[in-house]
Amino acid sequence: MALTGTESTTQKQRTLVGRRTVGDVETGITATAGGNQATAYQLTKSFNVLGTVATNADSVKLPTDRQVGDEVLIVNDGAANAQVFGAGTDTIDGIATATGVVLTAAKRCSYYVASITAGVAAWLSNMGVKSA
Repeated sequence: MALTGTESTTQKQRTLVGRRTVGDVETGITATAGGNQATAYQLTKSFNVLGTVATNADSVKLPTDRQVGDEVLIVNDGAANAQVFGAGTDTIDGIATATGVVLTAAKRCSYYVASITAGVAAWLSNMGVKSA
């Protein structure tokens, strides 16, 4: 069976993935220099491309608006390794949010919310124990 017709960009963007939408993209992100959770660049989209990571540990922070099953993809197109933090007291791969995890330059990683207990999200990366 063939489908015919057209779909507008707005209609495509309304297709939900978790609570974010397909087409929910931010590119050209500059990771915050200094590598700490408090000042890390706050991500809000489901697909994020880091365009500038000038020095190792320049940082970003996973979204605060999350629920179990959410997925966030981060692509590190920067020249250095990025540090990825959870928001608040969220963990990533069991690592405390104040420590964060490394996302190696020229790599990408998806992060998934596995559970939320007492308002604290447990994020898992698709790279196993640590991010790439």
